[in-house]
Amino acid sequence: MAGSSSSKIATIIIVIPLLLLAWFLAPMALPMWRWQNMDFPKLSKSLNLPEATLKREFDMQVRYHPRAENDPMPFQLIRMEPPWASVDDKNEDEDHMLVRCTFISDRSGQPPSSLFIGSTYKDRYFKIHGWRFPPGAFGFSKARPVIIYRGDSIEKISIGNAEVLDNELGMGQVKWENDDKTIDDGFIRR
Repeated sequence: MAGSSSSKIATIIIVIPLLLLAWFLAPMALPMWRWQNMDFPKLSKSLNLPEATLKREFDMQVRYHPRAENDPMPFQLIRMEPPWASVDDKNEDEDHMLVRCTFISDRSGQPPSSLFIGSTYKDRYFKIHGWRFPPGAFGFSKARPVIIYRGDSIEKISIGNAEVLDNELGMGQVKWENDDKTIDDGFIRR
């Protein structure tokens, strides 16, 4: 009888730390943040938007381009497919516009780590698949859209394409408008 209770205690001592470890490691492989926060019916009511609009997924290109070291929203949306203006007539046409956004993973609710982003401009362009929510969704900035990407979809754009894109955005024949000048999101350059 005594052996039975000590084996139960040993099992509990082993199982509880393993469960805690699994809970903290789960966001690396599972969309934990999405499961806990993306309640589409509730969001539909709070944002006053149709649920189908919120559930729509997009293929997007995003770049990491902070305005300064302390920039709370260093990511800019470059392209979306389908285009944002085609989703709803009230949406602004964002063709050739760099849209600063809150950019987070559906796994952790955090942006990509600085280790993944890299140190050169060639490492700072990404292709993703995910959702776009209006400003203020999930308690984020009321001035910028919220982009939530599927954690398994993020990939860096190839070096050659990143260089072409960087040149196009910076020195291209067609000027890209930057929404930093038109939207005040409270950022103060230090």
